[in-house]
Amino acid sequence: MATVVDLKVTNKEFQLMLYFLQPERDQNYLPLEKEEINTINWDLFLKSVYHHRVHPAIYKTITEEDYDFVPKYVKKQLHQAYVSNTMNMLKLAGEMERINKALNDSQIRMLMLKGPILSYQIYGDLSSRTSSDLDILIEFDELSNVTKILHSLGYEIAYNPPRILKDWRVRNHHIEFFNINKKTEIEVHWRLHPGPSTEPSFDHLWSSRQEINAVTKTPIQCLGNESLFYYLITHGARHGWFRLRWLTDIIDLKKKVNVSSELIRELHALHLFQQASYLSSLLFQYKFSPNNSFSNRVTRLANEAFGFIYNEINIDHPQTQEWEEKGKRYLFNIKPFSQKVFYVSRKFQANSWDAQYLPLPKQWHFLYLPLRPILWLLRRTS
Repeated sequence: MATVVDLKVTNKEFQLMLYFLQPERDQNYLPLEKEEINTINWDLFLKSVYHHRVHPAIYKTITEEDYDFVPKYVKKQLHQAYVSNTMNMLKLAGEMERINKALNDSQIRMLMLKGPILSYQIYGDLSSRTSSDLDILIEFDELSNVTKILHSLGYEIAYNPPRILKDWRVRNHHIEFFNINKKTEIEVHWRLHPGPSTEPSFDHLWSSRQEINAVTKTPIQCLGNESLFYYLITHGARHGWFRLRWLTDIIDLKKKVNVSSELIRELHALHLFQQASYLSSLLFQYKFSPNNSFSNRVTRLANEAFGFIYNEINIDHPQTQEWEEKGKRYLFNIKPFSQKVFYVSRKFQANSWDAQYLPLPKQWHFLYLPLRPILWLLRRTS
C-alpha cells in the first residue's frame, strides 16, 4: 500500500501558499496557528510562489480578501510582479497576433497551445496566468514553411536537433525559435508530446478546435475544451507537476466548463487524470469527482510528483544526480505498458545523435544499427 503524504510535515510557507490557492477556502479557518503565522519566513514564501508561477492568483487572493497579517512589502512585491506579468502577456498577445496573421496569410493551419490565449480560455483575461513564450501546433509537413515564415519575422532556431535519420521527428516534438530583437521565444510543435506517446491527430484537434475573437483583431484557433483538458493533464504529468500552476489551471478549467475524461480514457492516460485528481484533492481539497479512491499505482505516482512539487525540483533540469535519477524513473513509470515496451526497444535503435557523432554516407546508414551500443558508449564517455 502506497504511503499517503502528510502535509502537516511540510513547512509553514508551503502550507499557507496552498491555502491561498484553494478554490473553495474558508476565510475563517487558517491551516496555521497565530504563533506560526508570526514566524513565517515571507521571503521563503515569495520564493515558492514565484517558483510555482502562481503569483497572479496569490496577489488577487490577498488583495480581494482581508488578510491583514500579510506584510505590506509582500503585497507590494506581488503587485509589482502582477503588473510586470500583465505587461508581458500584452506583449506576447501582440506577437501572437503577428504570427497568427502571417500563417493565416499563407493558409497554414495553426493551433495556439499556451501563452496569452490559454490565460483567456481558463480565466477570461490575460493577467491571471504567467507565460514566458508562445507555443503553436502545426502539421509536421508544414514545418519547413513555418520555419521560413518565422525567419522572415526575425526568428532564428534556438536549438536544432540533428535531423539525419527519420527518428528525430518522433523523438522530438517541437523546435524552439528566438527573436533577439523582441526577446520573444516560440516553440513550434508538430506533436503535443515527445514520442513514444499516444495522442490525438492534428486533424482531430483541428476539427474539435475553438475560436477566440476577444484577445486579438484576428481570430485565434486553439484547442477545444476536451482536448485542452487532456493536454493540460498529460503535459503536467510529463513535467512531474513541479509547478503548482499546472494543477490550478486544470481545476479552474474543470470548474468553468463541462469536460469529461473520455478522450483521456481512449488515449490510455486515465492514470494521469487520476494522479491529477489525487494531487488536487491532497493539496487544494478539490475533488474532480465524488469517487475519491485511488489505486496503489496512482497514489505512488502522485507521491513521486509531490517530491518534485515540494522540493521545487525542475524535472527537466534537476539540480543533482539523485533528482535526475528520480526524474527518469518517474517518467518511465507514468508510461502505459505499450509505451514502456516501445521506449525500451527504441534504446537499441540507431538515432540521429549517433549519425551526428559518426557521419556515414546514406547507403551505409544500415550500419548504425549494429554500431548502436558502441556509439552510445562513446557518446556517453565523451
